Amino acid sequence: DAMKERLRQDMLDPSGYIMEVSKESTFSALGVADKLTPLFFKMRWSLGAAREGYFITSDNPVARMVARKNYHPIYGDGGFLNKTAEVTFPLSPKCLLMMTWHEDAPDLGTFDRDPVRQFNRIRAAHSDRYLYAHLGDARLARLAAKFKDLRPSMTIEGFGPEKFATVKIPRRFKPK
Repeated sequence: DAMKERLRQDMLDPSGYIMEVSKESTFSALGVADKLTPLFFKMRWSLGAAREGYFITSDNPVARMVARKNYHPIYGDGGFLNKTAEVTFPLSPKCLLMMTWHEDAPDLGTFDRDPVRQFNRIRAAHSDRYLYAHLGDARLARLAAKFKDLRPSMTIEGFGPEKFATVKIPRRFKPK
């Protein structure tokens, strides 16, 4: 009876636990590639050139941004189906692929220094471990230091107990 009551209490308040999901087990997410591929092909593809500065890349180079106003506290932002979604992928230091749902997006465009910096910040914030550039740059080193160990973490929202267990997905492999 005591064990049943402890289990019941732990299910009502799992905040005393830490759930850790290994990166290796997150590879099962690759199974959604068959669903994402048709979506990407339906999006409008554009190439953008860096007029000033350069694009960096990382070990997690695909970035998706959506308009914050389209975020729902329970249903989230709609993922890649969100019509404000912009998916970017750097192709070279001077060229970036952007996929969007905007029909009027140009085939080719250019970005000034500020948007290039913003794309680089986003890439750094979503990197797992490494940032890559075609040259050594003190700004890149500062950017890497700023986002070290600050990758957005998994959040849990919606129904369930008032307190959830902490969920961690380690950024780096840590041998036991």
